[in-house]
Amino acid sequence: METFTNTESQLSENTTKKSTSMIEQENPAFYQALDFANEAILIYNKNQENIYQNRQAQTFIESHQGLCSGKVLPQLLNDFGFQQESVTPSQNVTEYFSSSYGLKARIMQSAEQTIVYISIPHVLAPQEIINTIISPDFNPILNQSNDILCITTESGNILKINRAASISWGYTIDEFQHRNLLSFLTESSLNIIKKTFDSLVHGQTIQNVVLDVRKKDGSIFPMIWNAVWNPNRQTVIAIAKDFSESLVKEKALKLSEQNYSYLFNNNPLPMWINDFYTKEFLEVNDATLRQYGYSREELLSMTVYDIIAPEHLENYKNASWDFNTNPPNYRGVSLHQTKSGIPLTVDITAHQIEYKNRTVSLVLVHDITQRKLAEKELIQTNNRLKAAQEIAHLAYWEHDLRTGKIFWSEEVFKIFEITENREKFDYENFIGMVHPEDRMSIKLLEVSVLYGSKPIEKEFRIVLASGKTKYLFSKTQVVFDTLGNALRVDSTFLDITLQKQAKQALRKSNERFELAKKATRDIIWDWDILTGDSYWSDNYEFIFGKYPYGPMKDFQDWSKNIYPEDKERVLDEIQLALANPEQSTWESEYRYIRANGEIAHVSDKGYMVFDTHGKPIRMVGAMRDITKEKQEEQQLNLWKSVITNSNDAILITEAEPVEQPGPRIIYANEAFTKMTGYELHEIVGKSPRILQGPESSRYELNKIRAALKKWEPCEIEIVNYRKNNEPFWVSISIVPLADETGWYTHWISIQKDITERKKNEAERELLIRELTQINQDLRQFSYITSHNIRSPLSNLLGLLKMLNTSTITDPMTLTVLEGFKTSTNQLNDTINDLLKILVIKENVNVQQELIDFETVWIRITQMTQQLIQEAGTSITTNFVKAPSVNFNISYLESILLNLLSNALKYRSNKRPLEIVVKTRNTSKGIELTFTDNGLGIDLKRHKNKVFGLYQRFHNHPDSKGIGLYMVQAQIKSLGGNISVKSEVDKGTQFSILFKK
Repeated sequence: METFTNTESQLSENTTKKSTSMIEQENPAFYQALDFANEAILIYNKNQENIYQNRQAQTFIESHQGLCSGKVLPQLLNDFGFQQESVTPSQNVTEYFSSSYGLKARIMQSAEQTIVYISIPHVLAPQEIINTIISPDFNPILNQSNDILCITTESGNILKINRAASISWGYTIDEFQHRNLLSFLTESSLNIIKKTFDSLVHGQTIQNVVLDVRKKDGSIFPMIWNAVWNPNRQTVIAIAKDFSESLVKEKALKLSEQNYSYLFNNNPLPMWINDFYTKEFLEVNDATLRQYGYSREELLSMTVYDIIAPEHLENYKNASWDFNTNPPNYRGVSLHQTKSGIPLTVDITAHQIEYKNRTVSLVLVHDITQRKLAEKELIQTNNRLKAAQEIAHLAYWEHDLRTGKIFWSEEVFKIFEITENREKFDYENFIGMVHPEDRMSIKLLEVSVLYGSKPIEKEFRIVLASGKTKYLFSKTQVVFDTLGNALRVDSTFLDITLQKQAKQALRKSNERFELAKKATRDIIWDWDILTGDSYWSDNYEFIFGKYPYGPMKDFQDWSKNIYPEDKERVLDEIQLALANPEQSTWESEYRYIRANGEIAHVSDKGYMVFDTHGKPIRMVGAMRDITKEKQEEQQLNLWKSVITNSNDAILITEAEPVEQPGPRIIYANEAFTKMTGYELHEIVGKSPRILQGPESSRYELNKIRAALKKWEPCEIEIVNYRKNNEPFWVSISIVPLADETGWYTHWISIQKDITERKKNEAERELLIRELTQINQDLRQFSYITSHNIRSPLSNLLGLLKMLNTSTITDPMTLTVLEGFKTSTNQLNDTINDLLKILVIKENVNVQQELIDFETVWIRITQMTQQLIQEAGTSITTNFVKAPSVNFNISYLESILLNLLSNALKYRSNKRPLEIVVKTRNTSKGIELTFTDNGLGIDLKRHKNKVFGLYQRFHNHPDSKGIGLYMVQAQIKSLGGNISVKSEVDKGTQFSILFKK
């Protein structure tokens, strides 16, 4: 008598060095016997790689294809959730169990291989396995099988039998010797199978026949038998499986079905069964009828769709089932409605099962309507609490003294500016962020509050990761239970950094205020609008004297000193300013009565302070005594009236310099404007030499120069030039003006147009020569502008840079110098712009070449890259339809740069800047359009001025009003044209047509 005891070394030699297909080819009958087993058998090499699977294992793995491949042993155990149950060291066998899948596994290990047996639900052997011829060379794999494997002679005498027979039937291996397999059957089973067994040798088989076996203890139990004849070995191969377990399970199943039916019908929660595909109701319990208000007959004639709220129906149809579980299931929340239309929020649990030969959904419904309402109310409450904490910058933390756990509110992380690893933030991290000078007191805070009876308030500092310091105010207290045991420590934080900074700023502001009071001639005042109280700086009495009623105390003390004729106006202005929500300042000039009764002129300006509702509660200001300035102004107005109304042209200049560039003009009357064509703003800050020209007599000019040097009056007749370059004869009388100290400060010249008189003196031929000379002078003017004026202007700019104004203390001199500097720079800019225009106008032989638009555009955007990025500009270009043009490259760069700079400069603050540049071929030439969505131009007002010189349409500090003029000049100089379309606050489009 033999058992299946081939050594593991033989098995290792058969399996570990060869692939599965090679093994099966060398010993097909042996491994086909493994296919005949009802367990899944897998063999792994020493690298834990799968080298063999029997058919049951293959079927098992394929049925779980989405979960496991079985290629690597650790992955197999992990995917199915196997947990170790027991170990048998003597046999190198470890047992595992998967609670998730209800599977048992035995693993037998050796140095070279690992064999895995997995008990799976009973699967009857297919016909092709029944017909397999099995080799007698069994090995430990079959000895580990739970099925009984036996080899007998033709008559049934046992030759080999595995350990499962010994374990199941109760006999030792030796007791099976010389026994006939049929002798273990009961008499009734023997009668059933004896004839078929005798016919096995003729090719008949035994397939899934239930036969009763008598164990050694006399008990009888059924087993399922399969047997075939092996003609090569002249033996019978028989396999038996315990069938009693199946019968028990069948009875248990019937009992389970009864219990389940009871639970289904009596479940207090609604349950039903509906067709998985059509959704029609098949079974419903009583709870479903009560909750939804339908009768059983009504529901069984309906579908699930009929009880779902219409607005939620599409969500239900698109619900996703989890088909990776067994059985497939669905869990979700849906909105249903009762027969009377009452909405229900329900939690649904559904499983896909087979029921009466149909695929159905078994559904359990839990009404969570009230829970959802409570959750919504809780969320709203929490949101309100969170919002309140955020608004107040109030953080909260608690330390559970029983568990040691610490809870931090969201506002804690915001105050501490912690954005990462919040879950790792603990008490030590908190203490580490406390300022070193405050750290010890905070560490002792929790101890102090435990032994105290009142909450402890504390101010301390924290240092953030960025190095910034914040100030916090905390209030800490202990929460006790009813027995007086400390449960937890609660603490709130309030970020008071802004308040601290405000206090510090206020202190510094007060210090600056005191210093400013000492340094200024102005009277500083502060008026509390709500109470009427007022504060006045100490120099008030120094300027206006001491009043009999004492120091200024309130608004009334100030207002009763306002000159009667001005009082009503001043008070009305204040009230209007206070009533206007868009006005934050008040400013006025009025007369004020000194303590000695004299009338002073004052300039007063106040700044309003508002409360949180926008109501003015305070006004702070400064009052200045401008009596002297007013007196000087009145005297000046008298002179101005005389000068303004004079029929002769009057021009006033500074006294110096006599040499280049000459004294600057500070005033000209209306008669001068009519005579020369220059407006006042066009000549202020410039030298009278702008009136001179080629026909201006050097002899007469030298007379003026000599008189200026000697500070003597002078009279001359000379040819000057109007703004339009028209020469005219003028009689000039120049007189120096001195101040009260005798210092000459100005020159005043009285001029009279004597052109008509001079014309009558000249002959006709002289007039013709003068006209010819005028044309030559016009050309010469360009040369003078670019050279003679440019050179001294450059010298003047250099002198201004070298001039050290820090040594000049006289305010008037500083004002004059600053005005001189501004006018000189403006003159320099004007000359540069005019020179550019002259170059364009006179340059008739401009070089042209074929230019690529894309290349030029890239070059100018690189030049303005920083401005483009700062403006957040979106630029779209399309040069495909006309990629190039025959033009001057410098002109094209200048044109595109001007248009791009204008778009960036005059962009709208309401939206991101967008620029679109594209070209196309037309019958008239190549057209380029440049579009932006900036501020736009009011063409109704400025249509004829868009390309004019010095035309500006927006109040931008860098605007000169020359860019578009240059663009048009450059385009027209080469035969092109430019037009514009624009709408205010929508954008502008320029269309440039290049000559073909």
